[in-house]
Amino acid sequence: MMINNSERVIAWESRTGIKLNQYEVLDSTNNRAKEYVKELISRGNTNPVREIFVCEKQTNGRGRRGKNWESPSGTGIWMSCLMTPKVSSDVISEITLLAALGVVKAINHLAVSNSILNIEPKIKWPNDIVINEKKICGILTELVNDPATGMNYVICGIGINVNDKSFVGENYTFATSLYYESGVVWNREELFFDIALCLRQFVQTLEAKKSLGFIKDDYNNMLISMNKEIILKTENGDYKDEVYISRGIDDSGALLVEGKDGNIFRVTSGEVSVRGLYGYV
Repeated sequence: MMINNSERVIAWESRTGIKLNQYEVLDSTNNRAKEYVKELISRGNTNPVREIFVCEKQTNGRGRRGKNWESPSGTGIWMSCLMTPKVSSDVISEITLLAALGVVKAINHLAVSNSILNIEPKIKWPNDIVINEKKICGILTELVNDPATGMNYVICGIGINVNDKSFVGENYTFATSLYYESGVVWNREELFFDIALCLRQFVQTLEAKKSLGFIKDDYNNMLISMNKEIILKTENGDYKDEVYISRGIDDSGALLVEGKDGNIFRVTSGEVSVRGLYGYV
């Protein structure tokens, strides 16, 4: 996504302290951000970094677990936020959940301000955004550590199907776009700016509070599986036999899951993925 108003970009960068890097085509915004991190590390960088990489089209977009993410030109938001938050490495994975809530809030804000009805984005733990039980946004967060300086570079990639009109037929059982669900063409630029600003504010609060307690209630209110039956899918693709109840996230972003015996245990996103009892959500 290209923002052609240079004066607006300069004003936004000055207000937020976030540098904007725009491209027509990239293989992946996350890959470009990682290339830039390598450049910074080679120069011995010790300064905080806060930049965004955004493009009109990706040729090799990626989702979680190496899945391909289609990124056609002129229809979506393909962006990666690069930051060096002042948090420990075990807290960094929580930025994925911050991004998910930020996307939901930005969509809701734009829908309300433009009187777009019947759009109710939800979060499929940990970081898929769904509308009418179909995915419209995926988030991939990666960490690059500089052992020489100890700096942690966090790259949060966000891909959103915004104005794509092709989501029809059996090939799109689990995917959709904001346009297809609302019948309205969305302002990608406004949505992009809202997401970036929301994520920046969330990360600043995380730096201060060192946990996700400040978003837990909002996140759980948006969690599509809250207090519903789910199954857990392991890394090797096998499903566990038992049906569980999702009880929302804790202060660290882990999902609290209740078994048939009433005991509650924590699940992290690196262990399993969550599916609804009868389908994707």
